[in-house]
Amino acid sequence: MIGIELVKDKATREPAAALRNRMETLAFEKGLMILGCGETSIRLCPPLIVNEHEATVALDILEECLTQVEQEHARAAAPEAVAV
Repeated sequence: MIGIELVKDKATREPAAALRNRMETLAFEKGLMILGCGETSIRLCPPLIVNEHEATVALDILEECLTQVEQEHARAAAPEAVAV
């Protein structure tokens, strides 16, 4: 089992429950089941018979989801442009 904690800021370690939930949903939509654990962590529990190709596919999906969640979070945090 592998655990990954998601936080809003590395320095303050502010919990990112909404980001974790979004990550869980995105992964499921892309065919990867990850499990929430606690407030901000996800668990990966690959079977003992996982092969290299399956592990690579799972990690690729996980990376896509993390990238998308980071981009969504950055857009939400950016100040809106004001039209003049």
